[in-house]
Amino acid sequence: MKTESKPEKPSKRRRGRTAKIIEGYLERKRRILLEKHYTDLKDILPHHRGIYALYRGDKLYYIGIARNVAGRLRGHLKDRHSRKWDYFSLYICRSLQTIRTLEKLFLRIARPQGNSQRGRVGGINLTERLSNYLISKQEKLLQSRK
Repeated sequence: MKTESKPEKPSKRRRGRTAKIIEGYLERKRRILLEKHYTDLKDILPHHRGIYALYRGDKLYYIGIARNVAGRLRGHLKDRHSRKWDYFSLYICRSLQTIRTLEKLFLRIARPQGNSQRGRVGGINLTERLSNYLISKQEKLLQSRK
């Protein structure tokens, strides 16, 4: 008599826990939403501070941070950026330090056209270290062939 073996259960991948830095968000919303419903938007934001992005079509145009994101976005309806964007995203965060760090990182990565700042990040630029390592490795390889 043949016994049926139970099929093996696929192993579940465990996800590592990450810090909760985003309290809430709106992504890729039309500019007209802000123009017509600014007061409503301001009323629903839990902490009001965060990081935001402005888009021209599908292209990222500008990244910024604000203690009052809704108010800052409203300001962009009338400032030098006013006619250069048609969509926005916003991400509400508790920590102002986190917001500043994220903005600097995003500015370095994306280099949006509307931002004049590049974003300074801490840490060591590893370019020189990598270059020295590769040169050393190449020299050892050449010496081993002699």
